[in-house]
Amino acid sequence: MQSTWSLDPRDFLDDVKVSIKNRAIELASAVFEGVVDRSPVFTGNFRASWRLSHTLEDLSTTTGGDSKSPLAAPKTPKLAGVPDFPVLYVTNATPYSIRLEYGWSKQAPNGIIRTTIDSLR
Repeated sequence: MQSTWSLDPRDFLDDVKVSIKNRAIELASAVFEGVVDRSPVFTGNFRASWRLSHTLEDLSTTTGGDSKSPLAAPKTPKLAGVPDFPVLYVTNATPYSIRLEYGWSKQAPNGIIRTTIDSLR
């Protein structure tokens, strides 16, 4: 018995790959925007040091702001060359980022990352 398919199942797999990649980028972008928005600002260095990347963690930081002229918030980067089934990283490598996450700032007493993740549920 021979059967024929009206649609090639491999086309469905391609659609799934694209959907997974797009949803991963969407979710990582939402996390990035959430942590940037929830970041306490004194000099802006912490807020400006959020990174969104794929393949490798970006552990660079941005400095140069001060209390009279804090650095601007970073824009959500456009990710290019993202592979199927990506691993995406939202990072902040400032030395005091862990302290801020656990209540060091009165501007963000409940943290930044945890409250962002909770808001996306």
